[in-house]
Amino acid sequence: MKSSFAFSLLVLFSLTLSAQSLSLSTSQLSFGPVTETSPLGLGILLTNTGTDSLFVRAFLPQPEAFTLSQDSFLLGPGAAASLTITFSPRHNVLHNRELILLTNEHRGAYRVDLLAQGRYSMSYYASTENLSGEPLKAALKARLAQGFTQLSYNQARDEMFMVIDNKKANGQGASTNTLTCVYTGTTITGFTDRTSAQLMGFNTEHTYPQGLFGQALPMRSDIHHLFPTTEASNSERANKPFGVVGNPGWQVGGSKSSASLFEPRDDHKGTVARAMLYFALRYQDYQGFLAGQEAILRQWHQAFPPVAADIARNNRIATAQGNRNPWVDYPQFIERISSVSGTATVAPVRSWHLPEQVIDFDTITGPAVYRFPLVNTGNQPLTFEAPSFSDARLKESSGLSFPYVVEPGEALPLELSLQTTGSPGISDTLRLRLAGSDEVLIPVLAFWTLEASLSQAWPVNWRLAATDSGFAVELDGGKPRSWSLFEMGGRMVQQGSGNRDRFAVPMMGQPQGVYLLRVEENSRFWVKRVRW
Repeated sequence: MKSSFAFSLLVLFSLTLSAQSLSLSTSQLSFGPVTETSPLGLGILLTNTGTDSLFVRAFLPQPEAFTLSQDSFLLGPGAAASLTITFSPRHNVLHNRELILLTNEHRGAYRVDLLAQGRYSMSYYASTENLSGEPLKAALKARLAQGFTQLSYNQARDEMFMVIDNKKANGQGASTNTLTCVYTGTTITGFTDRTSAQLMGFNTEHTYPQGLFGQALPMRSDIHHLFPTTEASNSERANKPFGVVGNPGWQVGGSKSSASLFEPRDDHKGTVARAMLYFALRYQDYQGFLAGQEAILRQWHQAFPPVAADIARNNRIATAQGNRNPWVDYPQFIERISSVSGTATVAPVRSWHLPEQVIDFDTITGPAVYRFPLVNTGNQPLTFEAPSFSDARLKESSGLSFPYVVEPGEALPLELSLQTTGSPGISDTLRLRLAGSDEVLIPVLAFWTLEASLSQAWPVNWRLAATDSGFAVELDGGKPRSWSLFEMGGRMVQQGSGNRDRFAVPMMGQPQGVYLLRVEENSRFWVKRVRW
């Protein structure tokens, strides 16, 4: 039998695990509650406890909300360096993540568990923490109704015309009462009250058409979907849904209209989207009006995010009627709600991250352990069956009990022990089967040197002599034994076996040089250097 590795040969006789040279000051960082306005950085100390320089690479399989001060280090013997991990959340949800550290030792990965609670700085949204899908929609709907003050339609229009959208009163710097049509950009100035503004050709646009809900309160007077427009653009929009207009029959100031669709100018696209999404969330999707246009409105919401004017308007409306538009405060809510007009679902994601694509022990000088933390990067628990190998010299030695459940954001902390006995080298596959039909296959490679093989003493009462045709070997006792002859480069050149205490090793035809003769007895073996 010939070895598939013509690299080198090692035979060892006691289990001595390869040392790990990287020391971590902690294996877990707990950030606690952190808001989007006050990021928090925590550090870990990395120390090279070995006698050789160590190259360290750090990475995050799920980097969202976490950043690293640097992603690589070169540590001399005994040197230490600090790595800072900063948590800056976009969502008020629990973040359970893993930091992975790899070194040039070829002994696998180190892991640091990262646990952080995202929290919004606006306590108004405290009830939405850690929610997604329908539970998040329900929490927002309930929150938007709390503290809400129902205004009459006249009160709402007066507030809108004279305070909320009046550029003299709302802090936008006009010296006189000023209104701008959200659809056309047309501006009027000098009006003294709502009535005089209406006499100058302005009207109140209901972004969600009031005819669809029978002009009922409080929907009709909810300022979050009311805007000042010219009478002409208000009439042109009518009850049309929003969308992209290809061949407009009407267009003014960037807004366009066809017989069936109305497209607001870019300056108002995001605002329109957030007004429509607010209305359906706060009340309901009357007559299914949002459903057909939700896709394009979600696109506009993300393509045209809230600007300072949108935020200021939201604040002024909150003062007037006591509630806020969540899509303005935290546009990212949309990422956790798959549908506003219909049922919001959270799609199951089964995914995982391998720290390396190949488990490569590289060249070793003895039995070794390899750390291989497989990270669950999905949103569903993953159940793993016991790992398996073809080569019996590989074992999973972490002490885990299988089947093993890995929660989202956590890792399966595998440890692979390699016993360097028998034929030199390993070329195998780690097989990990998940509950269901998924299977993860990771190649496993190892090479080893021959030097340690000479440490096992050849028994003094075993005799070996050179002959004209090879070697004569005489052993004590007639136990079942086998023998193999290797070149110094690791290639097996011949072998034999039998229940005998003496045998010949023929060398005719073999080139002169130094060889290794190995004699095996059950699980024990001995090696002797011979010269031909």
